[in-house]
Amino acid sequence: MPKTRLGWLSVGFFVLALVAFGVFFGFVLSGEKGGDGFFSNARLSAAILTAAASAIAGGAVGLSAITNSGERAWLVMVAVALGSLVAAYTAIELIVPH
Repeated sequence: MPKTRLGWLSVGFFVLALVAFGVFFGFVLSGEKGGDGFFSNARLSAAILTAAASAIAGGAVGLSAITNSGERAWLVMVAVALGSLVAAYTAIELIVPH
């Protein structure tokens, strides 16, 4: 378990990201469909933006907890890994045109 305040904040963002991803997939499974643009369906775009932002925030706060406070909890490491993957995916989506 995390021992620092930043570690707990990182885990909180990680949990929020998982909940938001679950809400997004719940919307998709219930039949919500996107449109031509990213913001065509406000529910889907809000859920996935919340999930991505909280995952990236959790990774950044977790990395800060590891480097500055010496946090070594495995939950913080998982939050940093998820945040890194989501940040890399987001950057690639923004850089590479479709």
